Amino acid sequence: HMPEPLQKGEAVYLRGGTLPKPVLLLRTEDDRFLAFEDRCTHFGRKLDPVPGESELRCCSLFHSTYDLEGNRLSGPAKRPLTSYAVEQSDGDLIITL
Repeated sequence: HMPEPLQKGEAVYLRGGTLPKPVLLLRTEDDRFLAFEDRCTHFGRKLDPVPGESELRCCSLFHSTYDLEGNRLSGPAKRPLTSYAVEQSDGDLIITL
């Protein structure tokens, strides 16, 4: 459960509690909700949305980048991100891990 609504273009990191893995939840400018395992496939570091861009970047020194579908765009990462299905139900978001 999120404490306040996520605005278009914003992201939130979900960690701890009963979550088995850290999750990055995004709301895109075109109003889609996307969720990814918050882990770069190259070095396992956290991901950061790139403001004003449709990209995610690994915060490591190697700067692998991914599109909002989780596909690798650049950098040393070889695999796409792990993405999760997001559904809206009665005002709640349900992320299937």
